[in-house]
Amino acid sequence: MEHNLSFVTFKISNELYGVNIDATREVIQLCEVTSIPNAPVFIDGVINLRGEIIPVVDLYKRFNFNKKEFTEEEELLRSILILNVNELTIGVIIDKISKVMNISQENIQPPPSVISGVGIEYVLGVVKLPDEIDNLLILLDEKKLFSKEELLQIAG
Repeated sequence: MEHNLSFVTFKISNELYGVNIDATREVIQLCEVTSIPNAPVFIDGVINLRGEIIPVVDLYKRFNFNKKEFTEEEELLRSILILNVNELTIGVIIDKISKVMNISQENIQPPPSVISGVGIEYVLGVVKLPDEIDNLLILLDEKKLFSKEELLQIAG
């Protein structure tokens, strides 16, 4: 029996990524992020979302990507993906939300040993998308994006 999984897909730099829809709470427009002293380098700061203080992660820093210069139009598309990870709520800055994709488990391949700089430890698998402009979808394992120590540090 074929088993489909749903992923929320988004762009970071020029790559298409996805996280399991079950871990995704919502997507909000990029807003002012308040810096916090002594935070891990990949934490941009925190936001106040309807009274809840949520740490915000910059995946450019997390994946050691070169920071991109955004046009005014691109800047308007940037968002924060709110994820529930190991009982913590974390915001992740993304360049552009794409869409929800249903993917058959049999189409998910193990990640190649090198994926444009993203640590292999964060990757659940990859999917070839024949009908898409970006023909490779990199599925992130939101539970492995942060170590237990980092999650404790984030939780403060």
